[in-house]
Amino acid sequence: MMFASHSRARPFSTFIRVVTAARAKTIEKGVALPSLQQRLSLNGVGLKFLTTAAKGGDGGDSTTEPEFAKAKTSVWWDTENCEVPKGCDGSMISQNIKSALEKKNYFGPLTIYAYGDINKIPSSVQEALSSTGISLNHVPPGVKDGSDKKILVDVMLWAMENEAPANIMLISGDGDFSYLLHRLGMKGYNILLARPENASHFLISAAETVFLWRRIVSGGVKIPKQAEPSKRMNTDMVVKRKSSQRFCATCKVACSSLVDHNSHLSSKTHKKKTALVASERALVEAKTQWCSICEAHYPSAGREEHHSGRRHQKKLKV
Repeated sequence: MMFASHSRARPFSTFIRVVTAARAKTIEKGVALPSLQQRLSLNGVGLKFLTTAAKGGDGGDSTTEPEFAKAKTSVWWDTENCEVPKGCDGSMISQNIKSALEKKNYFGPLTIYAYGDINKIPSSVQEALSSTGISLNHVPPGVKDGSDKKILVDVMLWAMENEAPANIMLISGDGDFSYLLHRLGMKGYNILLARPENASHFLISAAETVFLWRRIVSGGVKIPKQAEPSKRMNTDMVVKRKSSQRFCATCKVACSSLVDHNSHLSSKTHKKKTALVASERALVEAKTQWCSICEAHYPSAGREEHHSGRRHQKKLKV
């Protein structure tokens, strides 16, 4: 079958801004988002490519592929990134997660694993979570990215033991999980995401279906917004912490004062990291092509792979 050329140049940064803005609006309205496939190419060692399609919202049913409707679902909960809101009934969290999945037509066996410093969770809530079948995995404080590393390893081991089709749901807003989710999606797993208010855009784009954690945990009942932990965002934004503390998201460094923060911004370490991020973005923009059918970018060298991919073929049939 001969494919006509559907590629045209388009600034990658502009594309990302437009898509993420539209995604945020539609998720809040509970409307299904348009399909998005995004392929990136950085280098042979780092991120090779990403393929994405996200549908957002918590309200209303969505079209679920039959192979995933009754497939098993594993849920991986980063409690440091998506906390249990104060006053929330811990015994209802498992049921609320199940109900949110059923609204999207996922009825298969469900397992939930929670990771973090369990000692930060009140004992009564711990007992409530355990009593409903949620597996609590304690990560001692002081271990850098301890929860992330445990989740990454356990998800990969689970995928090795459970072949696709299967559903993998992450409860987090941490962009460090983006590559893992994209790769699992390429392997045929259906990726679901429950995110906090401020989550990595690349993480959101890795999921087929996106939920708001606050809505899930409340069972659809509106509760006051709480400050979500702003953890390792993929921008150079400076986030104010507590009183005078500042955080450099590019270097993932917390500074105790504005003076320390300004000193960090002028340091060689920060400038080197900033230059590295800029060069990676430039490389992405230079090595991607635009598919007008999928409305997505893909690597210039991966045209044949993209056109023969499952989602591209599905788009052609529509």
